[in-house]
Amino acid sequence: MRSFLLFGFFVFFLGLTFNCVSQVQPTSINIPKGIKHALQVHQRAKIWADSVFNALNADERIGQLLMMAAYSNKGKEHRQQVERWVTETKIGGLIWMQGSPSKQLEFSQALQVQAKVPLLYAMDAEWGLSMRLDSTIKYPRQMTLGAIQNHQLIYEFGTRMAYECRRMGIHVSFSPVLDINNNPKNPVIGTRSFGSDPQLVIDCGAAYMRGLQEHGVLATGKHFPGHGDTETDSHTGLPVIPYSKNRLDSLELKPFKALVEQGIGSLMIAHLHLPKLDATPFLPSTLSRTIVTGILRNEWNYAGLLFTDALNMSGVRAHFKPEEIEVMALRAGNDILLFSENPKQAIEHIKSALQQGVLLQEELDAHCKRVLEVKYKYCILKPQTEITDLDADLNSADAKDLNSTLYEHALTLLKSESGFLPLGINENKKILCISIGAEPGSVFFKRWKKFSRASEICVSPETFIKNNASLKKQTRAFDQVIIQIAKNVPATQRNGFWKSVCDISKLKPTCAMLFATPYNLQGLSNDNPLKALAIAYEYNTVSEIAAAEALMGAFPIQGKLPVSAGAYTIHSGIDWSPKSLHNSINTQSKAEQIKLRIDSIAQSGIERHAYPGCQVVILKDGKPVYLKAYGHLTYDLKSSEVTMQTLFDLASLTKVLSTSLALMRLKSQNQFDYHKPLMAYLPHYLKKGHLKIEDVLTHQAGLKAWIPFYKEFLDSSQNLRPGYCSRTASGTFTCSIAENLYTSKCIRDSIMQIIEASALGPKKYLYSDLGYYYMQEIIEGVCKKPLDVFVSELYSQMGLGLTYNPLQKHKRPEIAPTEFDDGFRKQLVHGHVHDPGAALNGGVAGHAGLFGNALDVAKLMDMFLHLGRFENQYILDSNVVKTFTRKAYFNGNRRALCFDKPEPNAKKKSPVTDLCSMESFGHSGFTGTFAWADPKSNLVFVFLSNRVYPDAENPLLVRLKIRQRIHEQAYALLQAK
Repeated sequence: MRSFLLFGFFVFFLGLTFNCVSQVQPTSINIPKGIKHALQVHQRAKIWADSVFNALNADERIGQLLMMAAYSNKGKEHRQQVERWVTETKIGGLIWMQGSPSKQLEFSQALQVQAKVPLLYAMDAEWGLSMRLDSTIKYPRQMTLGAIQNHQLIYEFGTRMAYECRRMGIHVSFSPVLDINNNPKNPVIGTRSFGSDPQLVIDCGAAYMRGLQEHGVLATGKHFPGHGDTETDSHTGLPVIPYSKNRLDSLELKPFKALVEQGIGSLMIAHLHLPKLDATPFLPSTLSRTIVTGILRNEWNYAGLLFTDALNMSGVRAHFKPEEIEVMALRAGNDILLFSENPKQAIEHIKSALQQGVLLQEELDAHCKRVLEVKYKYCILKPQTEITDLDADLNSADAKDLNSTLYEHALTLLKSESGFLPLGINENKKILCISIGAEPGSVFFKRWKKFSRASEICVSPETFIKNNASLKKQTRAFDQVIIQIAKNVPATQRNGFWKSVCDISKLKPTCAMLFATPYNLQGLSNDNPLKALAIAYEYNTVSEIAAAEALMGAFPIQGKLPVSAGAYTIHSGIDWSPKSLHNSINTQSKAEQIKLRIDSIAQSGIERHAYPGCQVVILKDGKPVYLKAYGHLTYDLKSSEVTMQTLFDLASLTKVLSTSLALMRLKSQNQFDYHKPLMAYLPHYLKKGHLKIEDVLTHQAGLKAWIPFYKEFLDSSQNLRPGYCSRTASGTFTCSIAENLYTSKCIRDSIMQIIEASALGPKKYLYSDLGYYYMQEIIEGVCKKPLDVFVSELYSQMGLGLTYNPLQKHKRPEIAPTEFDDGFRKQLVHGHVHDPGAALNGGVAGHAGLFGNALDVAKLMDMFLHLGRFENQYILDSNVVKTFTRKAYFNGNRRALCFDKPEPNAKKKSPVTDLCSMESFGHSGFTGTFAWADPKSNLVFVFLSNRVYPDAENPLLVRLKIRQRIHEQAYALLQAK
């Protein structure tokens, strides 16, 4: 703690110093803001580094250049050893190895408190923290990323890696790997490389680097000068790169030079022998001044940080003594010595080399100051993080969503005969899944089992070849074969392996899906008899789900091979979209396939934890063509299953299913005019009374989007104030807002006073709930009944079970729960309205509060679709319905009165699929609900879910485009019919 007080003084001092420096700068030069900030940080870093450097003795300065390894899964003895390195030897940093997140974060933070100078922390995190830590997400390896065509996704991956590193207090990620994997026999790089094309490596590496560095983590390009074209692992020997400088410049060095020019902050030097660059026998590049200083510092003018690869590797240890290695590495030009054998001895060896003139003091000082400048930028300016919620933060829904997206976009289709894909979505088709190298009951197989009559045979690659004759006999009983290759096939067996695959594919239509390195394709010819061939690159749950869904037609396949393999050259890959194949499927089977595709999309949302359960209803011409319920009330599979009778909190669907219904009914009876201002019906509201009702209903009256009313009724400890809420019902506290929690009806008046006092914004479109509190009062004032009573009479006419406050009529297991409300009600909301304002309003409000099932919602939407007619009676005047459901304005606001509409501006995001006509209308709800009607196709689509369980911040329903994708299938189903 004493050391951090010292550095607090340094920060204060440099701030004063910099202010003085900045005052004498020329004022006539107009420096762009971003560049000016970068210059300021750079100047501050230099001042801080000089201050700290002057406070260190000779040993401590050398210690800054040493980075040792720390493990959070080793015992007390290791921990004590690391603490001695920090407090006694005063090393400069640690590379964190195997362990668990919480233990590592606790250990690392404890060490920072003990350190005199903040420690620089690094990790090998090429495919995320899981490269070293348990219980973290395993993201794709770089070769998988190299198959992705949208490099913005790789930038987002780098951004996520930066967040996870910062969350763990890590300052340096030893990534990206910039080696070009142009040797399939490489034993150590392989899938760690983006591929064999230098430009691909540059583009992917730059995107990864920018994601890291633009979000506060130092990227490290490795393994300079290029470890791709070797057949020796530098961990066990010294690889030789026999090529000339011209060849290296044109291939191996290109990615490193390109990223140096783009601003990569550090590089790692590999243990490689390059005799055409430095002929010294057995000299690894790590120890070569010609390579490190000659190329990087002198030729390229690189000013970033240079790390050695681990100095305990055989590539450097085999031919040099420990006392030579550290000295030679510094003389070569490296800044940080990684994995020194003995840091205390290393310091003594380096001091001796200084005394003998082998090392120059000014060069050593420059190394130290360069390290300290990096520490200012990445240690001092980045605050420590809390251990609380660490697991949740590292395994968030956003992170899992990104991981799935990466695997989906990497999928590569190498062969697809016309009309063969999508496959397997047919309950009558018998599919044999031959799983090679997978355990029985793989995720990939279970997907097929769910949607077809699938059987599985699990074998090893060797058994597959040996028992091929028996397998061929078994395939005769099936319509299709899917071969899942879940592990690498030994190179010596690949010819025989692919011959066996081809023998089976000659008997039955066969798709092969490779969940391993592309190099396994060696031995397979281009003219093979497979109907389809695809590669997912890695074998894990996420890649299995992605592969199965893609082959079923859930999303396009667009990846490209990042390397050449066998008959398939680099950048091979077919862009395939399921939409382009609809016409090739016969009409009778097409409808069933589409229904099963809807099943697949709905189930994928459950598996990805976008929601625990849902209902889907599709009506055509008023008749159901699709009705189905999925999942459970919660993610606990022991909870009740969702049925078509399950009630969901409809959230903002209340606006159209209740408020709009009531207003249209009153308009049909000439009791309501939306052209009037609010004061025509509510004269006591003086501040908002001038607002036009039509502006309120189309969200352009200037009202705020939302007000957290519940905060007005919390005390300083964020608990409900006793005067407003009670744990027991009484004559005063009559409104149930949660289990054993009641409020007074007078709160409704308080809510209206808060709305009245709120500021008005400009008269432009801003979606707002607030206007619907006024609409409720208008309806109740005109019809002389509570809103829920008035609309329930209309629901009864149509035989609908839509209701407010469902626990008055239904048992809790019949209702889907919503959020665990830890800010207001401090409990799981189950059977009460999720929206806090509606809850305080007694559970009945104009904007939220209605509950129902998807079929009842669909029937009411169908009544709107048929202009107020339900069966043989008119509930509403047809002209009124036309008015309410058409676009109200042409000022950039797409809304109708109460209803949402498709977005006509192609540059703006639309709430629905492009297949919807401009005459269509509907609404969505915060809890995961959606209802839409299209007069042009006479189609009604309803999707209900409890996506807010147990956390309302879950974004996956929107990000996975579940509603949009099923809505598209609804239109496809109409064509099939």
